[in-house]
Amino acid sequence: MATLTNAQILSSIASTTTDQGLKNFITNHPNLEVFGNLITTDSFQLEKNALISTIVNGIAKRIVNAKILDNKLKELKGDKIPYGSQIEEIIANPSKGTPYDMSSTDLLTQQYPDVKSVYYRINRQDKYKVTVNDVQLQRALIQPNGLSELIQMVVGTLYSGDNLDEMRYTKELVSSAILNNRVKKIIVGDSLTGISDPSATMTIDKIEFGAGATQNDRMKKFVSKLRQLSYDFGFGSSKFNGYTAIKKVGEDDLITACDANDQVLLLRTDILSSVDVELLSMAFNMTKADFLQRVIPVDDFNGMNVWGILCDAKWFRINDTYYGVREFQNGSNLSTNYYLHHHSIISYNLLANAVVFLDSKDETLNNA
Repeated sequence: MATLTNAQILSSIASTTTDQGLKNFITNHPNLEVFGNLITTDSFQLEKNALISTIVNGIAKRIVNAKILDNKLKELKGDKIPYGSQIEEIIANPSKGTPYDMSSTDLLTQQYPDVKSVYYRINRQDKYKVTVNDVQLQRALIQPNGLSELIQMVVGTLYSGDNLDEMRYTKELVSSAILNNRVKKIIVGDSLTGISDPSATMTIDKIEFGAGATQNDRMKKFVSKLRQLSYDFGFGSSKFNGYTAIKKVGEDDLITACDANDQVLLLRTDILSSVDVELLSMAFNMTKADFLQRVIPVDDFNGMNVWGILCDAKWFRINDTYYGVREFQNGSNLSTNYYLHHHSIISYNLLANAVVFLDSKDETLNNA
C-alpha cells in the first residue's frame, strides 16, 4: 500500500470524524503549512487534541499502512465482556437413564442436573504509553508525508506492542495447560522406549513412528491420528476434556463433544510446512481452502516441544473486559502522553475438548 499524503489523511479524517470543530478546521485550512502552524498554537488546543486523539483511537489506523504488527491468533478471541471482574462457565452432563418400572413411586423425588462449572477472573491489565510532542506534530504536518510517518510511530508503537503481547499470552495458554496438567496429551516420537510421563494421567495415546522413519511416513501417521481424533471429538466422551484434572473424589466425569465445524487446529510452522496440506484437508473431508481456514500456524509454544493442538474453539477463553486510550497533557514540555489500556480474561477452558501433540523430546517428559 502506497504511503498516503497529509492531504489524503486529513481529507479522510474530515469525512469520518464526529468532531465538528476538527472537521471545520481541516476544511477551512487547505494550505497544509498554515494548517500545521495554526493547530499547534494555544488558540487551537481543542482541535489539536481532537486530531491526535482521532489518530491514536483508530481512524488513522484504518486508512494508513502503519505496519502494525498483528496478533496472528486473534481469531481465537471471544466477545468483549463489559462488566464484572469474574465470569462463570457451566455445563451439564447428559441425564442418566433408568429401567422402566410400572410400580415406580418416584413422582415426587428430585433429580437435579449434574452441573460442572469453572470460573475465570481478569488476569491481564496491561498499559502501553507513547508521547507526542507539539514540535513533532508541527513538523509532521508541514511535510508532505510527515503525518503518515507520525501515525506509524504513534499508532504502531501502541497497537503493535499490545498485539504482540496478546499473541504471546495466547500461545502461553497451551504451555501453561501442559505444565499444570490441565490438558490431554498424545506423545509423538520415533522411539518411545524409555519415555515416561510424570503426568501420565493426562496422556491418552502415543504415536511411535519407528526408527528410521522418513519425514513423509511420519507426517502420514500424524495426519491419520489427527483425522481419528477429529472424528472422536464428535462423540460424547470424558476422554478429551481437562475437567478430570480438577474433579472431586467420587464425582462423575464430564461428558463433552465437539463437532468438526467447531474444531481448530494450531500447528507449529515447521510441522505445517512438512505436511501435505492436500492430504491433510482430504483427511478432514474438506477442500484445501476450507481446511486452511481452520488451521492456525504458530511459530512456537513458549519454548515447549509441542507439535500442535486440536481443540474446540471454546477451549481458548480470551475476552476483553476493557480496551481504551487515555491522554494526559504535559504543559511543561508541550507534549501529550497517550496510554492504551488493555484488560482481559485469558484462560483455557476445562469444559471443552483439547488434545496436545507433545514431542517425546520435551523436557517435561522423562527420557531414559
